[in-house]
Amino acid sequence: MLLGLHTFSYHLAFRWGEMDLVGFIHRAAELGLDGVQLHWRHFREEDFRRLPELRRLIDDLGLYVEIDTPFFERGHLREMLRVCAELGATHLRTYISTPELIDGAAQRDYVRDELPQQLAAAPSVLRDMVPLCAELGVRIGIENHEYETSADLLRVVAAVDSEWIGILLDNGNSMMVWEEPLAAARAMAPRAVSTHFKDHLVIVEGGEPVVVGVPLGRGRIDLAESFRIHAAAPLLERLNIEVCYAYRAPFRRPPPGSGPPPQKGVFLPHPPPWDPAVVAPFPLPEDPAGRRRLIDWQAQAVVDSVACVSDLNRRWG
Repeated sequence: MLLGLHTFSYHLAFRWGEMDLVGFIHRAAELGLDGVQLHWRHFREEDFRRLPELRRLIDDLGLYVEIDTPFFERGHLREMLRVCAELGATHLRTYISTPELIDGAAQRDYVRDELPQQLAAAPSVLRDMVPLCAELGVRIGIENHEYETSADLLRVVAAVDSEWIGILLDNGNSMMVWEEPLAAARAMAPRAVSTHFKDHLVIVEGGEPVVVGVPLGRGRIDLAESFRIHAAAPLLERLNIEVCYAYRAPFRRPPPGSGPPPQKGVFLPHPPPWDPAVVAPFPLPEDPAGRRRLIDWQAQAVVDSVACVSDLNRRWG
């Protein structure tokens, strides 16, 4: 499979001004990767004005490109589809849920009351995108983004029933709704058109389980079997590595059943003390020395993760 890298893999370097899109694209090429997935949040205003320049750089380096946006709204999606066309991107990732609008206390009310309405409205939005997708040659991949189950997305994609609309299979986000990652991946793989490939651990903070991103190969997800599922998916030719070091998320839904949360397999909590190069310290330090350590740890996490997935690709790709 072709291997790419998501800009979120360097989100701290972007956040603290040590990386921009040009530097990221060059870095992906230096790592020997085949492509890049660029998140809307990592575009600066001037980047949108120099799309032809970015496309020349991507083309000169022989990379594929995909675009990622968090906003599921008709006007924005049309705009981003045109950005895809200008950059030569063949895939646009988005998601249906709106977690950035929700505080922790309202999570369960949102999942019960608002998310079903958003999922029900999503096919209409996506059908409206199909003519422009076909005109520009860009597929939309709807991500399982921490709130949506695999069954939720399969219903949405089936309702649209278009070759231009599929699933972005994130092999880790299913954990936040208590879905076992391999089972969720198997369910979504037949309709998957793009990917995020990552690794997670569960830790316990303040008595509550939390999912944390770690360098690939350092978590509890069975990456070898996950890779094999991706490699067998009929529409997938690319695997986008997303290193989620220095990211954590609560479980977005109650655990299944009426008992306590599962504590086995991928959901078995990882005991402290936590190696800060694997599980990032929180809150993130803002002093210069603390930032430097985190940026360095994140950079090493990318190197280690690329090596891990490249080895899987040699064996199973």
